Amino acid sequence: MGYKAVAKALEIKDHTYIRTRVKTYEKHGVVELGRSRPRKRKVISSTPVDLEEENKRLQMKNEFLNVFGNEKMHKTAIKNVSYPIRVRTSALIIKNNKLLLVELNDGNGLHYNLPGGGVEQGETLVEAVRREALEEASIQIDVGKVAFLYEYAPFKNKEKYGTVHSLTTIFECKLKGGETPCLSDNPDENQIGVKWIPLDELQNIVLYPNLRSEIQTYINNKRNIELMEEQQLEGYPDNYFKV
Repeated sequence: MGYKAVAKALEIKDHTYIRTRVKTYEKHGVVELGRSRPRKRKVISSTPVDLEEENKRLQMKNEFLNVFGNEKMHKTAIKNVSYPIRVRTSALIIKNNKLLLVELNDGNGLHYNLPGGGVEQGETLVEAVRREALEEASIQIDVGKVAFLYEYAPFKNKEKYGTVHSLTTIFECKLKGGETPCLSDNPDENQIGVKWIPLDELQNIVLYPNLRSEIQTYINNKRNIELMEEQQLEGYPDNYFKV
């Protein structure tokens, strides 16, 4: 059974992962893959060079059986390894009993979002929410604690917001002194403004995601989540862990 055949059997479009894993097993005599039509995987033994090598081979054999021995179970395991979840951040900014929102008009009509967006490579969640606030509302902000975690799972919501699974960290934020929100010089295609919406009028607008009631509850009874960043924690000696 070749690499492509294994990938096909496990319903994996890209067989690169299979090739890499199986080559390691082949090298140590754990498995032998032919190049003919797909057949049942064959686990073979090899003549041990020494006890240490034999123990290593047996360990890899067990790993191979766990990984490839149950195709039905492995279909899910493989997909989970590479399953993408979009990481996003948003800013919850409240001042004088008003909520700062980004105003948009597209195929869904007039609606509002919290300032925010996807985290880019090379930036933290906090850096991302600062950048998004600047890009969408032209403001510098102080980022506080986490107010909400919002998950959008398309397979649980009939893909109403698209097919991308996402997890959004919503921070409670404050404007830096002297900052005045406004539309940027280069707004997103569908953004038409930045508005302060009175909290008692939230039920009159369309907010995506629909956190209107949750925001009001949060204001009345704040329960923050502390964001723990590895770089802020007390570290171990540099040679404590071997990578």
